[in-house]
Amino acid sequence: MVFPASERKTATWLRNTSATGELLGADLSKVKDMALHRAADKLLHHQDEIESHLFDTAQDLLDFMPSVTLYDLSNTYVSLIVYYYGIGDDWSGINDI
Repeated sequence: MVFPASERKTATWLRNTSATGELLGADLSKVKDMALHRAADKLLHHQDEIESHLFDTAQDLLDFMPSVTLYDLSNTYVSLIVYYYGIGDDWSGINDI
């Protein structure tokens, strides 16, 4: 069950939208919001281990190597101005903006 919201919204989503109850064969209409609060608190203490396990499992299943892609967007604004205002390569029209 993954639903990035408050415990209250998660409870509503769990009862009304999620198929978790059907998959588990459980009646989730009776799950109290406080039970989700307690469960979230317990999960929070194990967040690092859970994230590490999920990442490792996804990496194994999807057979990928982790990588980081960095984009330099520092000149994007200037390039857009040059394109929009039609400033030539010599930048002669830059003072007209």
